[in-house]
Amino acid sequence: MLQQAVGRLAKALPKASEVLDKLLDSGSERIRLQAAKTIMDCSVKLSDVVSYEQRLESLEAMLNMTLPRRERHHN
Repeated sequence: MLQQAVGRLAKALPKASEVLDKLLDSGSERIRLQAAKTIMDCSVKLSDVVSYEQRLESLEAMLNMTLPRRERHHN
């Protein structure tokens, strides 16, 4: 179920980002500000996720280089 929910959210991301992009041109300062804050917050979070993923990949590569061959297959 969780994978299905994540899949639906991922599918909706382009549409949601289009909405936020359009809101940046709103006549209301409050709406523009909230859209800008949302975009910036999401950008920071996405950057963090990418950074964590890269760090994890590096750690896994280091672990695979140091473990004896038979132990690598058990993880």
